[in-house]
Amino acid sequence: MKWVAPLLAWALGCSPAIEADRCFEAQCDPSERCVAGRCRPPDTRLDRGLPDQASPDAGLHDAAADRGPVADRGPVADRGPVVDQGPDEGPQPEDLGVDQGEPDAAQPAPPPWVVGETGCGQGIVVALRVSGGGTIHAGCGGSPDGLGLWRTDDWGAQWAPVEGLGQWRITDLDAAPEGGLFITGSTTGRTNDRVIQVAADGEQTLIYEASNQVGLFQTRHFARLASGVALAHSDSGADVAHRPSDGAPFAGYVRWTTDNQGYQMQALVDDGRAMYAVGSGAGAPPVIFLPAGDGQETPPLFQAVHPLPQALGELVDLAVDGARLLAVGVNRADNGVFVLMGPADAVDAEAWTAVDLSDRVQGRWRLDGACIQGENLMVVGSRADLEGLVFESRDGGRTWVDAAPDDDTRGWAHCLLLEDGTAVLGGRIGRVAVRRP
Repeated sequence: MKWVAPLLAWALGCSPAIEADRCFEAQCDPSERCVAGRCRPPDTRLDRGLPDQASPDAGLHDAAADRGPVADRGPVADRGPVVDQGPDEGPQPEDLGVDQGEPDAAQPAPPPWVVGETGCGQGIVVALRVSGGGTIHAGCGGSPDGLGLWRTDDWGAQWAPVEGLGQWRITDLDAAPEGGLFITGSTTGRTNDRVIQVAADGEQTLIYEASNQVGLFQTRHFARLASGVALAHSDSGADVAHRPSDGAPFAGYVRWTTDNQGYQMQALVDDGRAMYAVGSGAGAPPVIFLPAGDGQETPPLFQAVHPLPQALGELVDLAVDGARLLAVGVNRADNGVFVLMGPADAVDAEAWTAVDLSDRVQGRWRLDGACIQGENLMVVGSRADLEGLVFESRDGGRTWVDAAPDDDTRGWAHCLLLEDGTAVLGGRIGRVAVRRP
């Protein structure tokens, strides 16, 4: 394996010229190609891919040839109005970069992965939550037969279903007070998505249910802050359901940012003190949503940040650790991938760095998830043949290496990194991989 630090660039597909200096392929020298409106050498590009739990082939990118646009999660009309970004062009491709060089030779090789199956059939482990003593909860979803919440108390050596949740198709898990869990998803035989709290003793309490009063939408993620502020968001539109404190009723909103524009949220996380999210507007650049307002108790809840204002696509997953944020997504201009990292409070587009991993993959591929813990960063996904992809940086994103399990034959959809160095992956056919320090 080559230890080559990737060049950082982002590429935009060439559209009809609207300015005098925009190029067409026909105008470029035969040895050049049109990239971001300029004639450049043919290696000036960034290949990326899109996660999609519903289909093993959707959103895959072929590094050797264009495969056309990736299918939308839902109708364009569900994503809200096009957002006017104004004249700011943001950082140009040649301005985005990270330190070149080899990884630190003094770093020891990571220990091997231990891969096991939860038992949820052909489902995908889309959510993970780790607690003390080797306990991991894995939520299954992503396919018709992906059902149930599964638990291990020995770091994945043995798995068992959690009683009373066998009919749940889970989309998210979040920590609840006193060792409990918030579970988001739907159940067979019921129409409306719900969020429930499962206490440590197994008692279930309904927290939120989609309704005509709040919004009948498929719920993707749920987050609750220590203050009791909570938020659930739609899987296919601009709707969110918000409450200012524990016990307060939820209210629905379709405008929840300081610029009062319509966006679709694709992923939502919290660190206990604030909520962060990623997504896009219809036909607009990818967006990072940073916390706004006083404790996010009332709208507007987020400030929209456009790290690549001339790109087209959306971010689909993110992770936050203290002052840093890592996000992955799809570039619809070239059917590729976004990997972005930067300060968790950075509203300036130039503060964000785009990472190019395209030289690490041959053929069609995609990314599904991101996780971060200190200087350790990880992004996960799969190739077209569903062989899993795991790229890891242990120096804060300066260099990246292939870290997938050796016997990997299926893709990965989710990851977690713990303070003690433990890494956990969730993937297809109900698999979970654990790497202990």
